[in-house]
Amino acid sequence: MRDNIKALVAWIHERLRLNGYVIEVGAYQVEGQEGYADLRPYFNGLKYIGIDMRIGPGVDCIQDVHSLGLRDHVASYVLCLDTLEHVKDPIRAVKELERLVANPGVLVLSSVMDFPIHDHPSDYWRFTPQAFFEMVKGFEQKRVFFQGDPLKPHTVIAIGAKGVSLDLSWPEKLAGEQLNEHLEHKIEPKQFVTQPPIRHKYHYDIDLNGSDTTHSLLLKKVKPNTRVLEIGCATGYMTRILKENLGCETTAVEIDEAAASLARPYADKLIVADVESLAFEEVFPPKHYDYIIMADVLEHLKDPRSLLEKLSFCLKDDGRLLISIPNMAHGSLALELLDGKWDYRKIGLLDSSHLRFFTISNFLNMLEGTGLWAIRIDRIIVDPWNTELRTQWFSYPKEVTSYLEKVNPEFRTYQFVVEAMKMGPYGEKELFKSQYIALKNSLSAAQEKLDELHRENQKLFEEKARLEGNLQNLGHEVNELRAERERLLEQLRASEENLLHARFELSRIEGSLAWRMLHPYRRFIEFALPHDTKRRKIYQFATRAFAYALKEGPVGFWRKTRDYLQRRGNGGELSKISPPKLESKWYPLEFPSVENPKASIVIPVYNKSIYTFNCLKSLSTTKNRSSFEVIVVDDASTDDTPQMMQEMKGVTYIRSEKNQGFVGSCNVGAQKARGEKIVFLNNDTTVSDGWLDALLDTFPRFKNVGLVGAKLVYPDGRLQEAGGIIFNDGSGMNFGKWDDPSLPQYNYVREVDYCSGAAICVPKKLFFEIGGFDTRYSPAYYEDTDLAMEVRRRGYRVLYQPHSVVIHHEGVTAGRDTSSGVKRYQEINKLKFLEKWKEVLEKDHFSPDTSSYLFRERGIEGRILVIDHYVPTPDKDSGSLRIFSIIEILVDLGWKVIFWPDNQAKTEPYVSWLQSMGIEVIYGASSFIDKFREFGPHLNGVWLLRPHIAQNYIDIVKGNSNAFTVYDTVDLHFVREERRAAVEGDERLLEEAKRWKDIELYLANRADAVIVVTPEEKAILEECGIRNLGHQTNQKVLVIPNIHEVVVDEVPFEDRSGLMFIGGFVHPPNIDAMLWFVKEILPKIKSELPEVTLKIVGSNPSKEIKGLANDYIEVTGYVPDVSDFFMKSRVFVSPLRYGAGLKGKIGQSLGYGLPVVTTSIGAEGFLMQGEEPPFLIADDPSDFAEKVLSLYRQKDLWEEMSARGKAFIGRHFTKDVVKSTIKQLLTAMLN
Repeated sequence: MRDNIKALVAWIHERLRLNGYVIEVGAYQVEGQEGYADLRPYFNGLKYIGIDMRIGPGVDCIQDVHSLGLRDHVASYVLCLDTLEHVKDPIRAVKELERLVANPGVLVLSSVMDFPIHDHPSDYWRFTPQAFFEMVKGFEQKRVFFQGDPLKPHTVIAIGAKGVSLDLSWPEKLAGEQLNEHLEHKIEPKQFVTQPPIRHKYHYDIDLNGSDTTHSLLLKKVKPNTRVLEIGCATGYMTRILKENLGCETTAVEIDEAAASLARPYADKLIVADVESLAFEEVFPPKHYDYIIMADVLEHLKDPRSLLEKLSFCLKDDGRLLISIPNMAHGSLALELLDGKWDYRKIGLLDSSHLRFFTISNFLNMLEGTGLWAIRIDRIIVDPWNTELRTQWFSYPKEVTSYLEKVNPEFRTYQFVVEAMKMGPYGEKELFKSQYIALKNSLSAAQEKLDELHRENQKLFEEKARLEGNLQNLGHEVNELRAERERLLEQLRASEENLLHARFELSRIEGSLAWRMLHPYRRFIEFALPHDTKRRKIYQFATRAFAYALKEGPVGFWRKTRDYLQRRGNGGELSKISPPKLESKWYPLEFPSVENPKASIVIPVYNKSIYTFNCLKSLSTTKNRSSFEVIVVDDASTDDTPQMMQEMKGVTYIRSEKNQGFVGSCNVGAQKARGEKIVFLNNDTTVSDGWLDALLDTFPRFKNVGLVGAKLVYPDGRLQEAGGIIFNDGSGMNFGKWDDPSLPQYNYVREVDYCSGAAICVPKKLFFEIGGFDTRYSPAYYEDTDLAMEVRRRGYRVLYQPHSVVIHHEGVTAGRDTSSGVKRYQEINKLKFLEKWKEVLEKDHFSPDTSSYLFRERGIEGRILVIDHYVPTPDKDSGSLRIFSIIEILVDLGWKVIFWPDNQAKTEPYVSWLQSMGIEVIYGASSFIDKFREFGPHLNGVWLLRPHIAQNYIDIVKGNSNAFTVYDTVDLHFVREERRAAVEGDERLLEEAKRWKDIELYLANRADAVIVVTPEEKAILEECGIRNLGHQTNQKVLVIPNIHEVVVDEVPFEDRSGLMFIGGFVHPPNIDAMLWFVKEILPKIKSELPEVTLKIVGSNPSKEIKGLANDYIEVTGYVPDVSDFFMKSRVFVSPLRYGAGLKGKIGQSLGYGLPVVTTSIGAEGFLMQGEEPPFLIADDPSDFAEKVLSLYRQKDLWEEMSARGKAFIGRHFTKDVVKSTIKQLLTAMLN
């Protein structure tokens, strides 16, 4: 969506004011335009339907434009904007759109002509104005317009109308560019303007959660539901927030008519005029406004003082004037003047439209001269080297910059945000109030310091008393140790007697008949199978396996063998990565031409042509879905590199006549980059499949990412680097060097200090904001580390991406000897780096002797270990989906999550899913106690799931760590077994339930907090005595239910059919539910609805469940994507007769808007006090069947229950709802 098209749509509705439906075809808002491309605000009060061929932002309905399933003459406005070029048959499509237009009504079409080929998803056509004229020829009235060169316009627009006159005063310009009307067979432009349409100069996207812009600071000062006068509203980017977020009554003033047309939907009153020529007493009511906002306005006026004097008339006595102005005392401008420069720019401090220049002192003098007081001043801080002026601050003599810092305290202030009031009692009150608060805060701080000293003094007295008591206790301990020595001597004497007895018994055994008979066999084993040989290990394994099979039976033996083989197959041994065979001779290669590459790969080279060729060959042959261009920067090579590069087609080749080193070459290559991201790649590397996709996908997946680095591997398969570490003394470390790259600690995304420049990716915009690689590190070394530090200084994160694997022949280009050649700069630049970053290193970096578990990653709020039976499989069972969602919340809150699967299996793709989220999954044949001793002391919390798993770990955790322990029941096992025993009448099951109850109550008492999924289970535990025991959580038993999301898509009642059930059939309650339903309930339903069908969906169906399949019952087994079943079925049945916990299948169905009939057991956890149940409940077969039939037949009831279910899930079971409980737990862990 472009500004010119938005402005025209707004203008048309403002003139015609038709009532009825608005249908937009091609409503999908592509990446980067979410919200911006939304036209709904211009049609406030009208029913708006967005149609597209794919689901996404802005889309309400998926349909094909060639055949729309809508009735004739349905809409007053039909919009198809910048879409027809993507339609296979545009003439047929326009005929279909014409059918939808009501009388009165209009069709608005727009498209591009002189414009690059683009996707979304395919690009087929370009249209001339005459082509559009032919398309709307059937309308009573029509108009065709264009913008740009008449022989090659960039935009074509057509309007067709029924029952509406188009004889209007059409605007002369759209978005600042001439609008020309096309008459049939000829062009009559008023004026030809060839520049392309641009976004309005003064349009900004505002983040209200941020505090780094004047706009967000100004808006945060406005109270909701107040009256606001906004002078200089531009496109309404602030006006919109004042109306929609704050509910303010807003009057806006803007001089630019095109910008004002975009702001009009958001202002209660809009005045298009020069504010300096307005007669305030005639236009505005006196003392009317609570706030008057001028965001970056005064500097554009001829006489700002006169305007300030006028404002007092319409500002309330206690009202606020909110102003932002640029600071002309900024350090970058001082250096500009020092260099004899004062070059105006399009935007920024030296905006070419600025008429006035302010420092804070002369601005405050002007304010007071107009009867206004500044009661608060805020500042936007931008370092001089980070402004649009690109000031090379560090290249000036230190004496100059130090003097500026000393004499000018505002040298880093880019803009001021001033809050002012009229002089008088209200203004004086606020002015003195702020001074009083500052003095009060100082006094309070001094009192706190004094209290702290008193407390320290008291602690010293207590410590003195404690030490004296310890001295006395030591005397007692000496006496006790003497007594202990005598006791141990007595034990030694007894042991010696036992040893003599054991020797006697041994001699008796060796003389026995059995021993003598087996002695030759044992001697043979020792001879044929010596200790520590592979043959001996196989023999021992076989004998132990045979013994285990005798003890546990065939099924137990098979499970044990399967788990053992999985562990052996997924851990331990060095994983060899086979590099592609290196070619010894180069030959021509060809890369495809890419119009808009997502990434620009910059390869700096100096000689070593055959390595450069092999790098290029790997780029051309590996598989990646992301488009890219290749830029090779030849740093004055003296070998055959120039000749080779002449044979490489589709590569941008830049040759430097003078050697300028790695830093200079990278900066030169970056200047030619066209992609959104720049990838710097050494020429002595070869890449693997998916390496580029993994780098690029990291940016949208994680927040605030500024740089991503690859996993570097030596050609022999050993690890070279899994992210880099910088210590507080400036020294560095390649984490994991020479280790096995397949080990768990190297295979999850994590935030690191830096990544080696051999393969890193950085957004082009950020790279240029930083100023590129710092040339102080020329020719090479420490430039990549410095870049990572600069990225972090700007609030972005540096991430290591293990799924991007690059083989690096380290040292090929620069060698390895640090005493000579380019490599000697490694030591030289270390000193430069340490000088620049000394304060940051001392504050934020670890010392080299710190535990590697701490320094290997950064940016962590806390550390938590999660232990479950296996890696979650969220597409297979609701329990996995729940813990997977909880882990997502933990990561979203900034916590490091370590996952320990009890079976130690590396189950794919699920392990990779977690690793891609930044979760360390520990797999392979590992010893838990050994691993836990490594990281246990650094944990804040441990989350244990399920009683049969938690019972094996809780005592180890408690005995080796101070971590806060959480026992997550998933569901109460003993409650489920008690109910099963009651249904099946089995006394043995009841005994088993009692055993599980003892285990679960032990775990609940031992843990610091207990998690259940329903309020009913919380009450059961509290009745058993599990209550708050003084822990830091408000209560010991907390409810964290299953987590579901509401699905927006809707399929109407009449387009659905059949019943469905979903559940994993390793869970006995699900087997019982289906057998009971098919035997007792389904026949009653079939007698009334013979055509009804049942779909039984879920993994691991038992033989009994498979046996239910017939011509009207489908047993699907595991289905990767179940959404189609939920969207097409009419009723969901959950006839559970026993079980415990919250039933994920029911929550999932409610989230899809599929009405549910369940039992009292299934309803547990969903019945909220004061709310109607979100489903129908029945325990008797006849009643259950009747409720299914009611839902199946009655559309009104079905639609009511569908809407109620979605609303219920949205209130109680989404991630945002659950997050507050998890935050409570995390706070307890950190404390």
